[in-house]
Amino acid sequence: MKSFIFDTLLEAENICNHQKEIKILKNGVFDKKKLVVYGPRNYGKTSVVKNIIIPEFKRKNKNSFIMFVDMMQVKDIQSINQRIGRAFEQAFSDAFFGKSLIESAKKLLMSLRPEFKTNSETGELALTLGYSEKKEYAWFQDVFKTINEKIRPQRETLIVFDEFQDISHVDEAEGLLRDSIQQLSKAAIIFMGSKKHLLSTMFAKPSAPFASIGEDVEFKPIPYEEYHDYIMQRFAANKVRMKLEVSTKLQDLLNRVPEPINIVCDYLLNNFENTEITEKIIIKALDDVIDRRRSRVEEYMSFFTKNEESVIIAIAKHGPIKQITSKNFLDIVKLTPRALAQMSKKLINHSVLEKAKEGFAIADPLLKQYLRKFR
Repeated sequence: MKSFIFDTLLEAENICNHQKEIKILKNGVFDKKKLVVYGPRNYGKTSVVKNIIIPEFKRKNKNSFIMFVDMMQVKDIQSINQRIGRAFEQAFSDAFFGKSLIESAKKLLMSLRPEFKTNSETGELALTLGYSEKKEYAWFQDVFKTINEKIRPQRETLIVFDEFQDISHVDEAEGLLRDSIQQLSKAAIIFMGSKKHLLSTMFAKPSAPFASIGEDVEFKPIPYEEYHDYIMQRFAANKVRMKLEVSTKLQDLLNRVPEPINIVCDYLLNNFENTEITEKIIIKALDDVIDRRRSRVEEYMSFFTKNEESVIIAIAKHGPIKQITSKNFLDIVKLTPRALAQMSKKLINHSVLEKAKEGFAIADPLLKQYLRKFR
């Protein structure tokens, strides 16, 4: 059913556009390429990969091995080991399910010390890898060696890393992972991330371990007209109408980010029937949406220092800020250039701020609107 979906992955029928990106990704994984996928958070990257690209890869390759690794907020080599280990367990269990699971594991995974346990709810066998949680060496290299030598020759292989840029905060992780990934010359690999400045440093900087690896796939803002058509298809259920110029205003207010747009449109669909949506109605709807999130936002803001909070609020009210250490902005936040530069880097790395060609801005459009109204 076509609806406004948010706070979860989008099913294929509720993904708006991205046809160009989908075509590039499909062709890339079938050609066993390495692809670097980037775009702001909540642009639909993960939904496209999980609900369109992976199912298509499975459909065309009946015997496949697909591993999805979430790297968000990994802190050290041990946490990378755990993320890759858990992802491998799931991928192997999916690929070699049923009676063949034990036989295949004994044949292919002896170096990883496979163990099995029965799921108490489903009664199905589940694979676990017998490695110590305390290991600090890059155990994940053993996993990729096993994939390359034992699994890939038997099955078409797709490996997806989500929020891949977060490994840049872990000492030596980039170099160690590069060594493993270079072995997988005949596997399709997708590196996804929402922090373009970090991904660019990892893949474009000549001295970086991943320099020149992969082809870029950028998720850009959806064209106004196409998002308008998407909205109107869903509004039709309640005979709600909206002109393109009003839809454009809504999209711009929310930085053309799909998730917050869907949140506001869902509010409109649930509160209006047989109505022409105007700019005035949109502003009122946006106010109601952010007001409902007041306690959550205030709790979120309480985790920042006083200086961090003042910078976030100033960028929300005056942003985007082209030059964050400009005299005008320094006068507003009352900080030294060095302190502000360090703070902005930290806030970008934690996805509070984003840096685009227009300047520094609040990453979450609803947070920006809330701070403009209530602070």
